Amino acid sequence: MIAPVIAPVTTATTLYAIPNADQQLQFLQRIQQLLTDLGFYDGPLDGIWTAEVTAAVRALQTELGVPPTGVAPI
Repeated sequence: MIAPVIAPVTTATTLYAIPNADQQLQFLQRIQQLLTDLGFYDGPLDGIWTAEVTAAVRALQTELGVPPTGVAPI
């Protein structure tokens, strides 16, 4: 019987700043504006993530040939 090799796992610690509500709103508005400029979204630029925004992100992802998750990477 071969004994399993257990190697220590090391991870890097990365600190991320958690965006405040205003930053989140502005980020979502920029996503909506980009999707509008590219012709995938025609809703309000209100910074609210809706089913329409998700559908627009999926449509863009499909157009780009990446898996259509509906999630916008940061």
